[in-house]
Amino acid sequence: MQLSHYSGSGNSFLIVSDSLPITSIGNLCRSHKADGLIVATRQPSKNYLMEIYNADGSNPKMCGNGLRCLAKYLFDRGLIENKGIVETACGPFRVALRENLIEVEMPTPKLLARDLKITYGNHHFSGHHILVGVPHFVIKSCPIPFVEAAPHLRSHPYFGAEGTNVTFIQGSLTQTFERGVEAITGACGTGTVASFKALQLEEPKIHQKSFTTHSKEILEVKRVEDRFFLNGGVTLLFDAEF
Repeated sequence: MQLSHYSGSGNSFLIVSDSLPITSIGNLCRSHKADGLIVATRQPSKNYLMEIYNADGSNPKMCGNGLRCLAKYLFDRGLIENKGIVETACGPFRVALRENLIEVEMPTPKLLARDLKITYGNHHFSGHHILVGVPHFVIKSCPIPFVEAAPHLRSHPYFGAEGTNVTFIQGSLTQTFERGVEAITGACGTGTVASFKALQLEEPKIHQKSFTTHSKEILEVKRVEDRFFLNGGVTLLFDAEF
């Protein structure tokens, strides 16, 4: 079986064309220091389906950088032309190659709770709970180091048994502690779109913004009417047989 490893702005994924046991997924991700694994299968519609797994074997409904990595994988192999459709658990989304960058359509962000107050120990956090296929608690201030606060906010009882991703915005810098990876990842596509939505709540006229990710690479989000798009670089790290 061929195994490909791609990085979407510092968020890396292994891509295969056949399903694997959950235990194998975790072992492969640990071995290659990948944030997740994508199974790409062609559907009767002739589109490809993205089935994505986090490093712990959990199966999120959506992953923006995973979708961008899969699009690059399909472009590299000539399986789709410069634009196409990829199916996900959240529905079909447009993908396109634009000047060596990969742009993908994203789920429309949904505001679950505005100005939500969460307490951890003696520390108080205020943010917006936003769904972009997966949930994010987006905060703009953090009274203690984010790396310390994030795991506790991720599993706060308010967010239920599955918890939430936690995204911290500082100006144009955005970083996300991702559930299923249980760490701050190099970048997070859904987290970047959630950041954009959080800023739009305060500045409704914003329709496009570039963000610097934890890896220091750039992701751009734009809104066209009611559709949202994520754009940035994707790099092939390696192809291998296993």
